Amino acid sequence: MRKKIYLTLLSVIILFSGFYWEIPTSFATTILPVPYDRQDRRLSCEAASLKMILAYRGIAATEDDIMTFIGYDPTPKSGKIWGDPDIGFVGNINGAQNTTGYGVHPTPVGRAANIWRPSIVFSGLSVQQLAQSIVDGNPVIIWGTYGRALYQPWFTPEGKKVHAWKGEHTRVVVGFTGTVENPKSFIMLDPLFGKMTWSTTKLRNDWKKFGYSGVVVY
Repeated sequence: MRKKIYLTLLSVIILFSGFYWEIPTSFATTILPVPYDRQDRRLSCEAASLKMILAYRGIAATEDDIMTFIGYDPTPKSGKIWGDPDIGFVGNINGAQNTTGYGVHPTPVGRAANIWRPSIVFSGLSVQQLAQSIVDGNPVIIWGTYGRALYQPWFTPEGKKVHAWKGEHTRVVVGFTGTVENPKSFIMLDPLFGKMTWSTTKLRNDWKKFGYSGVVVY
């Protein structure tokens, strides 16, 4: 007796003990035509990410244009005291991360995005909601890390604790494989490393360091 059994794994055909196994070749892919642009400065991933999405929306903006509206927190670093990335870019945008420069968190980036297009700053987004945003035609900037990321918090002069990571980095989610209800992997444009695909598990594990936060630009 031969039975045909469909499994959603890799594309192979296995004939074993009278059973015929057919496993589909791939999952459906949904992807948006967001143009890639490498970041101009050592720590300008956030501005570069927004620049790519604005280009997708037909808007030509430079990283300098974007940084004008993101702004800077000029607080100098002194031990465990430094600026607030929820207010503006902390440190030198051409500096070494968590030494002379850091970056900026979602709120100022959303504020800058709103100069050109409506945007929403979010946290706690699910991977299903992330996939739905792509289906709706809206690429998403997400916060995560790269390299050997280290949790290195500090305090603002006012005593606010900043949950920061050495290796803080943004990417633009432009696509996914699978279904909205069960995305298998996500396709991203990384301002440093180009187009990449991560499994949903890998993306979730990295994204959770910043509370599943980011910016959707409409």
